[in-house]
Order: sequence, then structure tokens, then C-alpha cells
Amino acid sequence: MMNIEPTIYFPGIIMVISMMMTIPWISARRTRKRMSAFETALRQVGDRIDEGRTQFTLIDRRIDALFEQLDRMNMRQTRLDSLAGKIGFEEAKELTRRGADASELISACGLNGGEARLVRTLYGCVEN
Repeated sequence: MMNIEPTIYFPGIIMVISMMMTIPWISARRTRKRMSAFETALRQVGDRIDEGRTQFTLIDRRIDALFEQLDRMNMRQTRLDSLAGKIGFEEAKELTRRGADASELISACGLNGGEARLVRTLYGCVEN
């Protein structure tokens, strides 16, 4: 049997053991750095999502305000159209009573041919 002196191999064994302990430590350190970078990136993404939600909320409010304004404008336009139609027919009745013909009613009141003939039939002379 061979006699091996421990003093010869002891430094080599210590070196191997220290390397075996260092490798996981280096790996763990790299993993911690990667995890830290990942957490930072994840926080940044979360912040961007929060900013996007804020912007979305503002845009949603603006869209709601625009729809409300559009509804008000539509109601106003409907009232104006209704009023204009009444004014046009009232004017057409008055002109018919004064003897205006269908072409005058069409040009002055914005009536179409059938409407002008109807107003003349109802409020004035009948055209043949």
C-alpha cells in the first residue's frame, strides 16, 4: 500500500473545495443581478401600464364629452329643422294667399314641387 502524505494533497483539496463553493456563489450573484434587473423592468412596465390607464381614462372622458356635445347639437339641429319647416310653410301659406304660383313657393320657401302644389291647393288657387 502506498503511503500518501496529507500535506501534499491538502492544499489541492482546499482549492477544489473553495472553487466548488465559489461557483454556486458566483451563479447566485448573477441570478440575483438578473432578478434585480427583471424586477426593475417589471416595475417599469407596471408604471407604463398605470400611465396608459390614466391616459385611457382621460381619453374616455373626452369621448364621453364629445358624444354629449354631439347629442346636444343633434337636438338643436332637429329643433332648427322643425322651426325652419314651420317658417317655410307659414311663409308659403302667406305667399299663396297673395297669389304666388308654385315656382315662387319653391324658390322662396324651399318647398319641392309636390309641397308647393299642396299648399296652393289647401290655401289658395288650384292649378290645373
